Amino acid sequence: DRLRLGSSDDLQIYHDGSNSYISEGGTGVLKISSNRTEILSGSGEICAHFQGDGPVDLYHNNSRKLETTSSGITVTGTVAATAVTGDGSGLTNVPAGFSAINFVLS
Repeated sequence: DRLRLGSSDDLQIYHDGSNSYISEGGTGVLKISSNRTEILSGSGEICAHFQGDGPVDLYHNNSRKLETTSSGITVTGTVAATAVTGDGSGLTNVPAGFSAINFVLS
């Protein structure tokens, strides 16, 4: 069975025998409104935490790995990227145009 809401059944909540769904099929946006929202794994571990007017936290194995802050993000652990733009001087404190080796030797 499906729970169908809206004038054109735009919002549906259902289970297909294997998976559960919340589906927005209209022209609008599915919005979730709360002062604090958490997405949990099947075992109850936090996967994501959203705080109204505050941080968004992403977790791996119930351990926070990425947090948004008022000035950017904080990452706990190693960051791996397939590409980086910019010269990186803001990350490394090595002036643009210098390699880390040249900077140390200078």
